[in-house]
Amino acid sequence: MATPPRHGTAEEVLRAIRVRWPILVVFAVVGALLAWLVGSMQPKRYRASTVAAVVPRAELMPAEDQIRGIQALDQRTIVATVAALPELPSIADSLTGGHGYAVRAVVLPNTNLLRIDVDGADPKRAAAIANAVPALLAARTKSIFGLYGVTTVSTASGGELVFPRIERIVAAGLVIGLIIGLTIAWILTAAARPPAPAS
Repeated sequence: MATPPRHGTAEEVLRAIRVRWPILVVFAVVGALLAWLVGSMQPKRYRASTVAAVVPRAELMPAEDQIRGIQALDQRTIVATVAALPELPSIADSLTGGHGYAVRAVVLPNTNLLRIDVDGADPKRAAAIANAVPALLAARTKSIFGLYGVTTVSTASGGELVFPRIERIVAAGLVIGLIIGLTIAWILTAAARPPAPAS
């Protein structure tokens, strides 16, 4: 008696998809719904951004020193120092009042510009804090370096949602649901396969 051909794993998986596709659909939908539910329960975090520039205080410099003042910024020490100030506890607390808002300044590549990001639960409050940072940095920079200050280039008008990213969470739930559904479909298909006859 001829022995029926044995199917490889890939063929069994494809057969499971063809025969038991409703299982995949159900688990994918359930996974996406559960992910959406979990994501919607997470506390929302918004980010507001202001851009500021570190500049020489030209009014305090003789004309011949103004070019050297601008060139000194190319060494990045001054700009990096100013960027580190918002994360100091004393400055951060004075800005946020200790209400769960995170403040940081990032130096934009090859510029003397700082992007000031504020993350928090209220987009309007985050924007207000971000817009207040340049003035505080200007005062601190003047006290540290004397001949340099900070000026606002663009202000934050509101905050954008950065967490949770519902679409990413739902996509992850969909993929996980598909994997679980495929695994179950494959197991059921393999279990239903008749045993090979004894030789």
